[in-house]
Amino acid sequence: MPDDLARVQTAFPVAEQEVRAWRRAHPRATLTEIERELDTRLRAARAALLAEVAGDGEADDARCPTCGGPLVTRGQRARTLVTDGDATLPLTRADATCPACGTGLFPLDERLGLGAGRTWTPRLIEGIVRLGAALPFAQVPPLLAHVTGVSISEATVRRLTEAVGAAAEAQEAAQVADLERPLPAPPAGPAVQHRSVDGAMVPLVGGAWAEVKTLAIGTVTRRADGSAQTTALS
Repeated sequence: MPDDLARVQTAFPVAEQEVRAWRRAHPRATLTEIERELDTRLRAARAALLAEVAGDGEADDARCPTCGGPLVTRGQRARTLVTDGDATLPLTRADATCPACGTGLFPLDERLGLGAGRTWTPRLIEGIVRLGAALPFAQVPPLLAHVTGVSISEATVRRLTEAVGAAAEAQEAAQVADLERPLPAPPAGPAVQHRSVDGAMVPLVGGAWAEVKTLAIGTVTRRADGSAQTTALS
C-alpha cells in the first residue's frame, strides 16, 4: 500500500511542523495547552502508523479454524476502529472462506485478536473495562475523555464492562466445574505390599561419609505351599 506508507512517513514530520507553527502563533500558551495540541496531532500520526503496521499481519498461510483446510479469498473488506484520541484506524483485510466446510472469516481480524462488531481497539476496550470495574459507570466517560481523548457513553461503559464480567464468570464457572467433576476410580492395586526401610553409609567427595536412606516396596503373594514371597520390588 504505497499511499498508506507515504501517509505514515509524512504524518510525524507534519505533526511537528503544525505544533511548531501553533506555538509561534500562541507565544503565551501554557505547557498544558502545548501538550494538548501536541497530543492531538501525535494521536493522528499514531493511528496512521498503527494501521500500516497492523496491516502487515495479513498472511497467505491462514487455515480454517474449524477443519484446518486452506482458505480462499473472496475479496477485500474495510473496517474502521477507534483508538486513542478518537482517531480512526482503517483496516483493509481479506474476506476468506473455507471451501471444505464453508466457514467464513477475516484472517487478519483473527490474527490481531479483533472481536466481531467491536468499534474500539482491544487495548482501548481493556482500558474502558478496567475503569468500569473500578469506578461507577457514570464516572468513566469524563475520565476516559480526559486521559485518552475518546468519547463514549455511560451505557457503552456498562455494556462493555458487564460483557467482559459475564465472560469471566463463565470461564470461572467452567474451571470450578472441571475441578469438581468426579475423578475416575483409581486402578486396583495389590492386596498386600511389603515396605522395607534401611540405611547405608556411603563415601562423599572429600573423604567424608554420610548415611543414605533406602526404601524397597514389593507385592506380597503366596506360593503354592502357602509361604509368602515378595515380588515386583522397586
